[in-house]
Amino acid sequence: MNEVAATVTPESAMPQFGTPAPAGTSLAPVAGDCANCGYGLTGPFCAACGQSVESIKRPALELMEHALETLFDFDSRGLRSLGLLFMRPGRLTALYLQGKRARFVPPIRLYLFASLVFFLAVWATDTAIVQFVGFRTVAGAEGVAFKLFSPLAPVPQDLQPSDIAKHVHILQDDGGDSPAWVHRMVAGLERAFKEPTILNGRMSELFPKIMFALVPVFGLILWLLYARRRRFLIEHLIFALHFHTFAFMLATAVIALRPILPSGSAGGLFLVPAALYLLLALKGVYAQGWIKTAIKEMLLLALYAVSFAGGMLTLLIAGLGEI
Repeated sequence: MNEVAATVTPESAMPQFGTPAPAGTSLAPVAGDCANCGYGLTGPFCAACGQSVESIKRPALELMEHALETLFDFDSRGLRSLGLLFMRPGRLTALYLQGKRARFVPPIRLYLFASLVFFLAVWATDTAIVQFVGFRTVAGAEGVAFKLFSPLAPVPQDLQPSDIAKHVHILQDDGGDSPAWVHRMVAGLERAFKEPTILNGRMSELFPKIMFALVPVFGLILWLLYARRRRFLIEHLIFALHFHTFAFMLATAVIALRPILPSGSAGGLFLVPAALYLLLALKGVYAQGWIKTAIKEMLLLALYAVSFAGGMLTLLIAGLGEI
């Protein structure tokens, strides 16, 4: 019988990961080895730990260029993602949830791209995201009137900060006095009335944070509405990111078209297509009947509107209190 010789590699010769290097050993990576774990490299990423071979020790301009490329990365994947997002509501989300992710831009990156483009458009066109125009009485109830995506303009002459103060009487204590933050808000209004760009600038800084915080709220509402579908929360969050991406891109388009739109029509031109898109996307992803889908969309929009109103109120109070 022939004997088969086996060569056993001594333990001391095998690569040891996660242990300190012997004294006097250089910690600089050997050419061709991963800087993180020392494993031999065979491509742009380490096969053992997954770290990229790219070094961060590069000129600042080159690092900035790489960061922008990573953020936008809009090659064929970007075009494919945006095409599905706009032309086939819900299809991008459905394919992503089926595991077909490599061919598309990740949802969070799409969201960041869309929000960045939107706020650049707001800045470049002197657009007020939300512009307060006074109080209106509808069906016997008085409420705040505002415009979406309108040109920056002075507050109406017939509206004074004192009018706002009259509407915060419910915030007064038993002694008839208001909290300090109410006084700061009214004082901020006086400045904002004279220079509306001050308030809009501050709101533009806070609005991205409010919207980003509302994305998981949107996902949580979906999770509650579709609890019987037994989907994971992350699936609803992906839907929320894709929908908000569409909303940002639609708002950007409305801002771009504003010069040729009838006065005061920008808000409706945004809200109606967004609601229709949401209905089609819900139907495409969750595959329920039209009646169920329509009912759940109304519940979703109602709950989200309350959350959005709370976020905008917080935004307004924070913005006025700091200007």
